[in-house]
Amino acid sequence: GVTLGSKVVTNTVIDAGGDVTLSNGTASSLGSSTITSGGNISISALTLGAAGASALTITTDGGSGGSITLGATSSGAAFTATASGSTVNAGSLADIGAGLATFAATGVTLTGLSSNTGGLTVNTATSLDLPALQSSAGAITGAAVTVISAPLLTTDGNVDIAAGANMAFKALGAQADLVDIATVSQL
Repeated sequence: GVTLGSKVVTNTVIDAGGDVTLSNGTASSLGSSTITSGGNISISALTLGAAGASALTITTDGGSGGSITLGATSSGAAFTATASGSTVNAGSLADIGAGLATFAATGVTLTGLSSNTGGLTVNTATSLDLPALQSSAGAITGAAVTVISAPLLTTDGNVDIAAGANMAFKALGAQADLVDIATVSQL
């Protein structure tokens, strides 16, 4: 495995056969990098993605055993976190500011997300619980998501999830916000 304690990590490629731990601490960021692990990945950087730079890619390729834990509170550019057959926990991520945030995993935890400007895509997971989400000008996309709950959200951007889905929102800003409104099972 790899353990690295650095405040700023950019333009870096890490390809490890085992676990990867980036314990960046306060005032830290991770951007324009590719992190690949055969085990678990734990990243404590407070900002994911660097403005004006290439995308950040975080991938566990260890099958069902590799999970991703992200300690970030915000995003500064596009990033992708992929844990095929496992989970991504980004419970402290409060703000998807700039760039699209893409999560691919059987389970995605985003319990602290309160603002989505850049856009949120969730692949593979069938349920999306966003208990703190209050604003979302960025699109929310999840082709496999059949249940979405965002009880504090008045929609302000497109929500495009699986046909026949169950959805819970505070309110719809506009009917057109629901891309699949004709196939919604329960709202």
